[in-house]
Amino acid sequence: MLRKLMVLAAMLLVAGILLTGCRRSGSFYTEQEEEEGWKNPEFVMEDVVDIGTEWFLDLTALAPESWSDNDIWSYNPTKEVAEVTVNPNGGYDFTIDKFNQRIIFILDSSQRFSLWEATYVEVEIDGEANRSDVGFRYHIGWSEKGSNWNASISFDPASFSSILSETLDITGEPEEREEKIVNFMIQARGGLINDKFGDPVTVTIRSIKFKVYYD
Repeated sequence: MLRKLMVLAAMLLVAGILLTGCRRSGSFYTEQEEEEGWKNPEFVMEDVVDIGTEWFLDLTALAPESWSDNDIWSYNPTKEVAEVTVNPNGGYDFTIDKFNQRIIFILDSSQRFSLWEATYVEVEIDGEANRSDVGFRYHIGWSEKGSNWNASISFDPASFSSILSETLDITGEPEEREEKIVNFMIQARGGLINDKFGDPVTVTIRSIKFKVYYD
């Protein structure tokens, strides 16, 4: 009996380690993140490899929260990011139920390095949304900041189907770029956080491709 209990305890310990090590999305956090707040991974020069000028985002590299001023009468982002589930037909479904909520992808060190000296980026999204009356926009920037966070020039929000291909001009001095080129963020727009949103929007994304230009 004692041996069985010891085996069971070991299995529970391994399961806990595996769960902690899994990539998180939506509202899953470790206790340390709950206490200290989540932070994007640090840039690591030793991890940089040549990825060329065309590459895809890792759709599972997701930030579990956004910067927010926690004001429901605000156009600033909500702290809660879109919930994500696997789409059985391919890709991922992101559920948004508030204005200004974000989907936040984490750029790895190679992707960040690729963008430091870029002039502009062509973004190509393979996906769709189930509502056309909610505007969307997207940026390259830093999800942890509430001001001076943007590393790309914004465009007016529009239905998701109309922004599947966009060109983003990269802005900022070299030191600013190194600090702010951290995330790719898609945001729902159209009202204050506390405004009536209606039915949740499901944004299905199968891929996001970047074409980087240096001229």
